[in-house]
Amino acid sequence: MLEVAIAATMLIIGVMGTIQAITIGSEMMATAKRQTYAAQIINYELEKLRQLPWEMPGSSPINDLSDYSTGTATVAIDKQLWPAWDATTPYAVNNVVSYYNAGAVAWYRCTSACTNVAPTNTANWTPVSSSSTSYAVQVDGADFTLTRVVSDDPPNLKDSSDNYIVRRFTFTVSWTVRATSGTAARTVSRTGTGYFGKYGLNLTYRRL
Repeated sequence: MLEVAIAATMLIIGVMGTIQAITIGSEMMATAKRQTYAAQIINYELEKLRQLPWEMPGSSPINDLSDYSTGTATVAIDKQLWPAWDATTPYAVNNVVSYYNAGAVAWYRCTSACTNVAPTNTANWTPVSSSSTSYAVQVDGADFTLTRVVSDDPPNLKDSSDNYIVRRFTFTVSWTVRATSGTAARTVSRTGTGYFGKYGLNLTYRRL
């Protein structure tokens, strides 16, 4: 009887260990996906800035690098980077997704909580054409936000007219992993910085 009890106990311990290992492995994969997604957002924003001239006449709100106001701002995650709709993901109001249908990609916002309801269903989704800071972007159980800090830096680099000739753009992607059974909610962030010079000297770097 003692041998049977010991064997049963070892079996239970083995099963519990296997479950724990699977849980840890799954969380590691989810973390890697979130990190990759954050890096994609930062790269996308920095590459968009590389396409802009330092200064150019125009009526658009943001027409060149000098048009950006210094300071911190919450930025909408571009719809080009919204996650693809997934049938197994439970969506809440204002969650946004991309959806490939009839040979084209479109973007949708959830208007009524649902799971396994295609974005083409107007009872739960509505099509959108642009990004907004009020929309919620979720990937692998985490909610993502994006902030941008703009400054004229370093302060000693100016032209003959005493104007700054280098701007620093810092993007921070933060994501809050939702609480699960036995695990509290937690927030993680990833930062990328780019220096953009008036005369074409650019430098970027990233850090966790």
